[in-house]
Amino acid sequence: MNENRVSVKLIVKGTVQGVNYRRTVLRFAQEYNIVGEVKNNNDTTVTILAEGYKDDINKFIERINIKPKFSLDEIEEKRKKDEIIQPQPLINVKEIVRKDDFKSAKEKFDKQGFKVKYGKFEEEMIKGISSGSYQIGTLSNITGYDFYILGKKYDNISVAASILNRNFKYLLLLLFFGFFVLLLFFVYF
Repeated sequence: MNENRVSVKLIVKGTVQGVNYRRTVLRFAQEYNIVGEVKNNNDTTVTILAEGYKDDINKFIERINIKPKFSLDEIEEKRKKDEIIQPQPLINVKEIVRKDDFKSAKEKFDKQGFKVKYGKFEEEMIKGISSGSYQIGTLSNITGYDFYILGKKYDNISVAASILNRNFKYLLLLLFFGFFVLLLFFVYF
């Protein structure tokens, strides 16, 4: 047993099921050379068993603590100001509870790396389809809003182009008139 390696059990609460959270945890675990497993629980939480070096596990815990950049109120304020809102992650971790403090790693997972434990096929399919339809709806809302902002900006550009076009016509008329006056001036003097 390697004394420098530790293990920890985490329970993650929030919007962490049906939003691709387990795959995200897997990606970060691989990034920090963490071994272990992640699985959904019946109570909508996620359990993570992780083994690795303490510093790597602490960095890993920071990375899996995913929250949207803006609250719903902040998003609404940005919409009122016609600001473009970057897409938000669907994952929203409310709390990560350590079920135990760091323990010496038992090297239980070393040979298998980090695994995502899946439930029954039917349950996973239903959650996947539900999550996919929610994500498509969210993408549709974001895209629709972005097109609304784009339309407003296009309207502003159209008005500016119309003013510029009208002013350009006046400028041409003024130049023509000025040229005509200069021509008359040279002819008579």
